[in-house]
Amino acid sequence: MMSVESSRPQPGTGGGRDDLGFLEAARSRFRALGNGGFEEVRADPTYMRLERSNRFVDVFHGRTSYELGLEIGRHVRVGNETVEQKFHIQDVLSLFAPEVRYRSLTATTREQVARFLDILEAWTGRISNELLRGEDEFFDQLSEQAVRYSTEFLDGVRAERLRSQAADAWRRMDLASVIMAYEEIDSELQTAHLRASEIERLRYARTHVDR
Repeated sequence: MMSVESSRPQPGTGGGRDDLGFLEAARSRFRALGNGGFEEVRADPTYMRLERSNRFVDVFHGRTSYELGLEIGRHVRVGNETVEQKFHIQDVLSLFAPEVRYRSLTATTREQVARFLDILEAWTGRISNELLRGEDEFFDQLSEQAVRYSTEFLDGVRAERLRSQAADAWRRMDLASVIMAYEEIDSELQTAHLRASEIERLRYARTHVDR
């Protein structure tokens, strides 16, 4: 999924974190990307960016969360602008290496930074072939997954609102409103579906409305 993390460091903001050794350790762990044509273009004590052509890799250590993370991305044209499209390693792994069990990596000591960057490097190695090729199909699949995640989230929010409305109408035995709420879930939402109990309520409401 394309992601924005409020605690992610911005280029040029180290926050007095030199002692944790993030940059030195990150450069060591991700040196292999240099063999694939990626070059370091920006770096500070909590952030490193590697680029190749219009592809990039961001490795970061959250300023307030202290979570280690990695994002991959590309530059795309949107209208008259060129913008960044980026995806968190968790979303990349879920699509291209679903066998990997992702977990957050919060590092507050130098030893944890080094150890958890080893894990992050290993995860990145699982998708290195796709990453180093950097073909549009790779990013297009990630974009499609992001759209699915967004649709599922929005459908879930809308479904819960409609379920609440239906439950309230059911308590009042306002069967017409029960039907309207459940039919909206059933017919308009792509990823949310009626539960067995809701199907029974809808069947009852359709049978007894206006009797």
